[in-house]
Amino acid sequence: MIKELVFHIGDPKTGSSSIQTALQNRSCHCDTVTIAPQKELNASALANSLNPRRGRNSDPKQSEKAFGEKAKWAAGTDADLGIISAEFFSAVNPQALVKALEEHLPDYTETTRIIAYVRPHFQRVLSGYAQQVKAGAFSGGIRKFLNLELSSRTFLYTPRFTRWQQAFGDRFILRPLVREELQNQDVTADFFNLALRGVPFSLGQTEVANETLTLEEIAGMRVVQSVLKKRKVASFLRLSVGGAIGRDLAQISGRSGNKLALNSTQAAKVLAYYRADAMALDAQFFDGTPMEQALVGAAGMAAHTVPLVSASAYFQPETIEQLQRLSVKLAKLLKGKPHAWRRSYQLRIGQAHEGDFDPPDKAHRENAAAAWDILGRVEQILVTGRASAGVPPKG
Repeated sequence: MIKELVFHIGDPKTGSSSIQTALQNRSCHCDTVTIAPQKELNASALANSLNPRRGRNSDPKQSEKAFGEKAKWAAGTDADLGIISAEFFSAVNPQALVKALEEHLPDYTETTRIIAYVRPHFQRVLSGYAQQVKAGAFSGGIRKFLNLELSSRTFLYTPRFTRWQQAFGDRFILRPLVREELQNQDVTADFFNLALRGVPFSLGQTEVANETLTLEEIAGMRVVQSVLKKRKVASFLRLSVGGAIGRDLAQISGRSGNKLALNSTQAAKVLAYYRADAMALDAQFFDGTPMEQALVGAAGMAAHTVPLVSASAYFQPETIEQLQRLSVKLAKLLKGKPHAWRRSYQLRIGQAHEGDFDPPDKAHRENAAAAWDILGRVEQILVTGRASAGVPPKG
């Protein structure tokens, strides 16, 4: 039986994928504490089972099944520390997790620790836009995205993290994703240092996963995802396509490109809107003022104009047409056999394991292979098919 549980809840865009990859690869070695990582790459299904906004995944039966499986894992695993990780927990009502622990993992109700990271507001706005485009959830420009986010109050952190603190007390740990604040200036090392309560450990080679796209890649992904959406490819498949492309691009050595930015007017708006939240978060959770300093510093480095996120700014017309044709072919494959490629993707990244599915037949294997081939060609275009390697147009 696992002696202690730790839930890693994100936040989104705070290095969760890198932490989860390190867990799956068992990159952390400790002589005095044994670690049992979750079976899957991330526990998104478990987290979504507690979130009414996640549709069918919030079915009480689904939650009972998911937490029941975790209870069996905890009971049947001889380790000092069990770690469950999914950034989707950050959107869960913490009291729902408390209730789930009481019902399914009662031995851990009073001892479970929660570890979360928070990305400074300015960077979160930019990475949020890139992520939404990559996942096919948003297709507009950065100006529209910023206006929507300010009205939705998505990135106001203090109220949400206060609820987690109220539910778990001093067992809730929040860390700022500011390089200078992190153990060895690395979020993965910082996480294991917290999880192990400072006990000495060594960390093998780790991967940078789900890295934020460059400006040129964002522009290209807008083309790909707009075709998939127009062809009515399901949102869960568009999300996986974005994830697959993002993971592959992050592994390319020497990959370069321009960074997404806000202009000075937009930066001033972000600073004015989020500064009070940054100050409140610093006062409640951190020593010093890392969140406010990061916000002010980023706003002070804003561009005078915003680089375009239109594909025509970076790709020749024939290259854009090629991206569109490939995306049409990909859409046909994904709609023809919706689970063939996605199951292959889940197996590849460790989100699922061979025993979770029936073996695919020849048609499904061929469909998945063809989809992977197209994705590889798309990725090559995003990296090498740009119209110019110089400074992007401004607008």
